[in-house]
Amino acid sequence: DDAKMRAGLSLARTAALGGDMDTARAALEAADKAAADAVTALIDALPAAADKYNINELKDIIGGAHNG
Repeated sequence: DDAKMRAGLSLARTAALGGDMDTARAALEAADKAAADAVTALIDALPAAADKYNINELKDIIGGAHNG
């Protein structure tokens, strides 16, 4: 969300400075796609990582600092 806010502010700044909105918009769309692709890659990698580290359920690793 923070990256999207910065990208939106950059787009607004470009508009305010009379910059090329199409280029700024294309950069924002590319950033959105890169973020979505990164999430997809992470999700696709989860099963192999879980196997590697013998994680059967996410609850086994979430909140570790609170579980002693």
